[in-house]
Amino acid sequence: ILGALMSVLIHAIPFTVEAGFSRTIAAAALTVNGIGNLTGKFLWGYTLQKFDPRKLVFLAYSLSSIGVGLMLTTSNNLNIAILFLAFFLYGFGFGGTIPLSQFIWAKYFGRAHIGSIMGISHPMTTLSTALAPVLVGYGYDVYQTYFPAFIVIIFAYMLGSFIVLLSKEPLLTNNSK
Repeated sequence: ILGALMSVLIHAIPFTVEAGFSRTIAAAALTVNGIGNLTGKFLWGYTLQKFDPRKLVFLAYSLSSIGVGLMLTTSNNLNIAILFLAFFLYGFGFGGTIPLSQFIWAKYFGRAHIGSIMGISHPMTTLSTALAPVLVGYGYDVYQTYFPAFIVIIFAYMLGSFIVLLSKEPLLTNNSK
């Protein structure tokens, strides 16, 4: 998911310009994205106390995928309001990525093993975060549009959301807490 997140952020301005908007509008859309991200962090953190975190991850990833889908629709109609809504939803959704994932990691694996689990997974996450934007750029070079790569990003978000939603919380022993 972080690979998808970085891909959209890195390619946001070229995508928006390719869709027909000015660089100024593209930069403003990234500002709206940041506002969505910031406001999302507060809401996602607060809701962790009240709702099942798996459902919240599903919602956060779904909002991000809807945002990317709306970005694709702006290519056809050049509607600035939809573009800004798309970037806000995308930012709002990925604003929950860090607090929600950190909460779930700790809850699923406990404090005793969280360092080991993160140590094993972090290199893979870093690799995907570095490689995914390059692949999106390569896809653009091949197809001369971001459409196929952004569709893959939408599917990645949706796949991730369903995997987390369907996951079962492991039973922790006294040593794992």
